[in-house]
Amino acid sequence: MIRAIFAILMLVVWDSAFAQPIHVIDFESPSASLELDSINPDNIWQIGEPDKVIFNSAYSPVNAIVTDTFNPYPNGNHSTFTVGFELYGVHPRVSFQHRLETPNGMDGGYIEISKDSGTTWQLLTDTSGQGSLDYDYIYGLQTFGFPGIGDTLFNGQGGGFSGSSSGSWNYSVVEFPCIAIKKAFRMYLRFNFISDTVQDSLDGWMIDDITIDNDGGCGNLGEDVIASLNVAPNPITSQCTLYVEDHYLSDGTLEVYSMQGKLVLKKTGLYGDQLILDLHNLPGGFYQAVVKDGHSAWRAAARLVFSQ
Repeated sequence: MIRAIFAILMLVVWDSAFAQPIHVIDFESPSASLELDSINPDNIWQIGEPDKVIFNSAYSPVNAIVTDTFNPYPNGNHSTFTVGFELYGVHPRVSFQHRLETPNGMDGGYIEISKDSGTTWQLLTDTSGQGSLDYDYIYGLQTFGFPGIGDTLFNGQGGGFSGSSSGSWNYSVVEFPCIAIKKAFRMYLRFNFISDTVQDSLDGWMIDDITIDNDGGCGNLGEDVIASLNVAPNPITSQCTLYVEDHYLSDGTLEVYSMQGKLVLKKTGLYGDQLILDLHNLPGGFYQAVVKDGHSAWRAAARLVFSQ
């Protein structure tokens, strides 16, 4: 089952609210970070302009990576491609846009992560129910827009992306802890697509704009200037309320940033401990709300999930 939007709330404090793009794989030009499985002669992942029944355009023109750019995916297939990236900076993350067209709970995809050049792999699943994943010495890894371990495919594989996107693009993120990683080390994501023995004549999985970036800064504020910030409802369909705990805003400011670090909404002159936020003019996706006090160093932030 597709889980494009999850009920996720994560308290994060930034020194800078701007993301620093490192690399974008848009499939318009060759990327050294991308490796198709050349050993498997039946690997169906192809890069090009999609020309299928449902998948007829990329997220950003003109190319994407697709389980065959023209034909329906075959039965009895297991195809992979790998993305390698340097993990460094502050709060690094990998995000991507994707669409699905498979039988729900049967054919589909799953994603694994490796830090040892593919010697060992760990399955990535939704972390909203358990807080985070711990992988060797990487503690607190989180995912957004991922299936749960109980979302299985035909062979019992958990963490399975499957079903229909209904014409929409889904946004998924792998987010690493909010710490400064000073010495870069290489990580890998492996995208798997599997199908059973039944020929369904469907489009499969299409992925575009795999983006590796990080934040400009986080976590250097003292505990005396951090307060709790709760959001309800979250996911948000139009409006939400931000609840400030143990603080009363005086001439406060509310800023909302996209995942790319762009300021998309700002409100000033705020007072009190409850703020109404209306997102109906914004596209669906993940956002960061940052609340600041006008007469002190106090500030706090929360992750917003907007399901339009």
